[in-house]
Formats: sequence, structure tokens, C-alpha cells
Amino acid sequence: MNNAARDLGPFRKDLERLEKKVRNKIVRRALRAGAKVLAAEIRKRAPVGETGDLRRGVKVRSGKGRRGTITILVEVSTPEGNVHTGFVEFGTVRHPANPFIRRSVDSREDEILGKILEEIATELAGPG
Repeated sequence: MNNAARDLGPFRKDLERLEKKVRNKIVRRALRAGAKVLAAEIRKRAPVGETGDLRRGVKVRSGKGRRGTITILVEVSTPEGNVHTGFVEFGTVRHPANPFIRRSVDSREDEILGKILEEIATELAGPG
């Protein structure tokens, strides 16, 4: 998704014309919509152990970005924290990697970006 900024081309000027608060609200909504697509795919691919905590632990959250940036996170955690997720995704000495998050991103990248752009277009078009 490195081309996301370039893909905003058709909307860039329209977004820049808006008041910053309104622009940020539109972008935040669009990013959240894209993150929901990713979260659904991660849930689908997450391995289910005895507890099912990993699948239940997929959440979309707003994060704290650097000044002037908007951050939306897709968090995958268990009651024990994020460490378990890393062990599953990257593997350990005793367990092979199961990169379910990476595969989720790779398989839905175009759909995620499309959803973000669709939401921006919808918001810019306004009501009705």
C-alpha cells in the first residue's frame, strides 16, 4: 500500500480545499473503513487454538499519530498481550511461523485501498 498517497490524486485537491478538521474526519472515516476490511480478513485467517482468543482479539482502533497525522490501527492481541501474536506470526524456535496477518494484507490490499478511496469519494460527494 505504498502507493496510497499517489492513489489519492483525484481527491487530493478537493481534500486540501476543506477545513483541516473536516478533512481529517473524512480521512479518518475512510481509513477506518479500510481497516475494517483488513480486520475481517485477519479474523478469517487467524488460527484458532483452545481459547480462540487470537481471533476474538482483532480490533480496529484509533491511534496516536505524530502531530498532524491520522492513525488507525488493526490490533491483534490476546488477554496475555501482543507477544503471543508475534510468536504465531513470526514463529519461534519450536513453532514455525504462521504469517496470517501478512497473508491477510497481501490478499486484500487492492480491496482495502479501494474501500478507502470509495469512502473518500462518498464523503466528498456529500449527502444524497
